[in-house]
Amino acid sequence: MTSHVGYISADFWHNRTHIFQIDGSINPGNSGGPIIHLPSGSVIGIVTRSETGLEKDFDQLINALKQNIDVLDRSRQSGARISIAGVDPIEATKVTLKILAKLSYNIKRSANVGIGFGFSSEHILGTGLLKQ
Repeated sequence: MTSHVGYISADFWHNRTHIFQIDGSINPGNSGGPIIHLPSGSVIGIVTRSETGLEKDFDQLINALKQNIDVLDRSRQSGARISIAGVDPIEATKVTLKILAKLSYNIKRSANVGIGFGFSSEHILGTGLLKQ
């Protein structure tokens, strides 16, 4: 089990749902975890999703790298071969692109600089999903 400290930076209602905006380390997989008010130890909400702000940018970068790898793979299907001092620049470029894609994925995964959202516990209790 892990925990992170964050701050409720906004408290608002949307479509009759009480929502907290959390500035803290909210990651994929945290959904359903409790939002705890530290001074009282009370559960005041449940994490619903994260949004780093960088997520879409990293997704676009990763997709572009994968598309470039696909283009290089298709160039191989034409039978063209290049060698410079015994090094195949297409294969070298593919290796570099794969490393960049993996690095981008890991940075995206650990970029905890964004915000998260959660439902308040009073909203969850009001749905009948949980009993006090």
